[in-house]
Amino acid sequence: MRDGSQDALKKIKQLFPIKQSADVSCATNIFTETKDISTGNLKSADGNDDVKHAKMNDFLKEKLTKVGSINPVEDFHELILHDSNLFQTACEQLQSQIEQLIVDSFGSDLYNKAVNCITALRVQCIKNLSAEKYNNFLKSLKKFIIDKQRVNFWSEIKTSNLGLIKSTECESSSVDDAKAEEFLMMNEKNENENQDADNLLQELE
Repeated sequence: MRDGSQDALKKIKQLFPIKQSADVSCATNIFTETKDISTGNLKSADGNDDVKHAKMNDFLKEKLTKVGSINPVEDFHELILHDSNLFQTACEQLQSQIEQLIVDSFGSDLYNKAVNCITALRVQCIKNLSAEKYNNFLKSLKKFIIDKQRVNFWSEIKTSNLGLIKSTECESSSVDDAKAEEFLMMNEKNENENQDADNLLQELE
C-alpha cells in the first residue's frame, strides 16, 4: 500500500512539476535588501547593490527637471551636479524661487529659506566664476523688494554677508570693497516705509 502511494505521488510530481515564478524571483531580488553593518549602507540580496543603486540614482536624477519650491536648494545642487550644462537654467529657476519665497512670506516666516537659496546661488556662482550672474541678480532683487514693499528683507542680505561678489572673492568680478559697501545701503525713505508696514502687520497678528 505504501509503495503504491509513493509511485502515485511520483507520477503526480512528473505530471505537475513545481516551478518558481521567474517574475517573483526577479522582484524579490530587486527589492530584497540587507544592511551592511560596517558601513550602514543597504545591500541587495544578490550582492549587486552598486549596480542597482546606481541605476536607481540615475532614475531619480532623470525625474528631477527643475528647481521646485519644496526643497529648492537641494534641487539646485542636484541639477548642476547631474549636468553642468544646466547651470544657467538652474540659476534662473532658483532666482525665481527666491523672489516667490519673498513675496509669499507672511511677515518674515519664509525669509530664512530665501536666504539659504541666495547663499547656495552665491557659493556656486563663485565656484563657476560667474560673479556677474549673481551680482546682476542681486541688483534686480534689490529693486524687486522695493517694488514689492519688502525692504526689510534687505537686512537679511546684509547680516548674512550676501552682498555683491567682490574681486577679492572671485576673479571674474570687478566689484571693489567700496562699491560693494555702497550697494548694501538702502534708501532711508524705503526703509521707513517698510518699517511702517511691518508694524501694521504685527498689530494684525
